[in-house]
Amino acid sequence: MTGRGEPRITSPAVEGEPPPKPGRWRRLAPVLALFVLAPWAAECSWGGFVVTDYPLVLIFLSPLYGGAALLVREAARRTGGGWPAMVLLAAAFGVVQAGLVDQSLFNTGFLDDTEFADFDAAAAQTRVPVLGFSVGQAFDYVGNHVVLSVCAPIAVVESFVSPYRRHRPWLRWPDLLVVGALYLAGSLLIFADSEDGRKGFVLAPAQLVFAVLVVLALVAAALLPRHERR
Repeated sequence: MTGRGEPRITSPAVEGEPPPKPGRWRRLAPVLALFVLAPWAAECSWGGFVVTDYPLVLIFLSPLYGGAALLVREAARRTGGGWPAMVLLAAAFGVVQAGLVDQSLFNTGFLDDTEFADFDAAAAQTRVPVLGFSVGQAFDYVGNHVVLSVCAPIAVVESFVSPYRRHRPWLRWPDLLVVGALYLAGSLLIFADSEDGRKGFVLAPAQLVFAVLVVLALVAAALLPRHERR
């Protein structure tokens, strides 16, 4: 019993302990949510597909977009880089996707069979000689991947988890290997589809080297050790 004037004693160990570990399904719920939200945000949220096509988009593009969003988040959270690292890694994914996978960044005829074919005239005004890509289109393609494909889905899903888990990794190493394999499979599926994926385009050596160097620079900027990290 404790008298009215006596201080209330609380165990510091109990106060400092993290909350109980969530069950398997509760642990994987935000992972699955991000896995399916990323492709919807990337390809459907702006009207790219009609509602009846959503199931096919989720089946075929979740490994690509969902896998990338999960890998970007895990890398940023594990290294303590936070949102600056996430944005840089998302930009690296954007360059990989637009520059190396579907190669839309360098393919001047990529939009010819779409409702955006009229954009080619504006893109030509900012086209870089030799490398053959439009600076304007680069901001559009990569910027859309940063915002819609990666960062917005992460922000939405993280807002629904507890504060304790919000800034911590969600995947274990075996999970990371599975997600990485799914992402590679999704990327290869798009790359191998020369009709609807790359649309018959193949990078020139100079374009390939340029894209790889930009990706490496963005990843290095995101993951290099910092002097202080909270």
